[in-house]
Amino acid sequence: MIARHSLRFVIRSTILDVLWVFDRILYLIGMRATGVAVLMYHSVLDHSWELSVPSDALESHLRLLRDMSYEFLTIQRFQRIIRREEPVPQRSVLITFDDGYRDLLNVALPLLKKYNAPALVFAHASRTSEELGNSLPLLSWEELRHLREAGIAIGAHSFGHANLKTLSAEELEGDFSAANATFLRELGERPSAFAYPGGKFDQQVVDRLRHYGYTCAFTIREGLADPSSDPYHLPRLGIVRGMSLWELRVKLTRVAGWYEALRRIG
Repeated sequence: MIARHSLRFVIRSTILDVLWVFDRILYLIGMRATGVAVLMYHSVLDHSWELSVPSDALESHLRLLRDMSYEFLTIQRFQRIIRREEPVPQRSVLITFDDGYRDLLNVALPLLKKYNAPALVFAHASRTSEELGNSLPLLSWEELRHLREAGIAIGAHSFGHANLKTLSAEELEGDFSAANATFLRELGERPSAFAYPGGKFDQQVVDRLRHYGYTCAFTIREGLADPSSDPYHLPRLGIVRGMSLWELRVKLTRVAGWYEALRRIG
């Protein structure tokens, strides 16, 4: 077991080093990255769940981004960039959180304020854990309103966090209709940004998004988002427990998608 773990570590480290060198070569010959790094977090707790990162890890990420001169974007500015209404910054990042766990309010928010980093939380309207696969406390609607007042934008994550691809046309319409009504009741408005629960979607889902007026939707596909990206197939960079800063640095480059594919070798 130890030998297998060591081999996986060596393979992953080698992949990171090779891709970093390749990205530097592209940079030196003038092929500079022109995309936005959209980071996808979930919970910010010292918990065994793979998608939960401790607060010191989040702070180290924010510090790294600041030290590398990344611009922290709001969702509004990100959407303007995607629509080609303003140029893509040389280095920019959009911070997102899926599901809306309570630790976003009491753990992540103070760190986001410390680094002057806006963020976007994708909340499913039912606010239940039935489809999440964990029992971590979720933000209430009152807490979500508090976050919005503190400068955290609210995006939509469906009504019940179901696999939208498995729903019939009638069920899908019911989910979108219920989510729309809930957001209007609780926030007074419906979000313009959407994240697919579990990254699952098909053309029927995209058609419903357009029908309800969503202007962009985020996947879990790895890569940088840029004006050439389909606004309903936007990539993100998944953040998981145990990720090193070196790994994050590589994911921030144009070779992020390659890394995600190659790392599975280990």
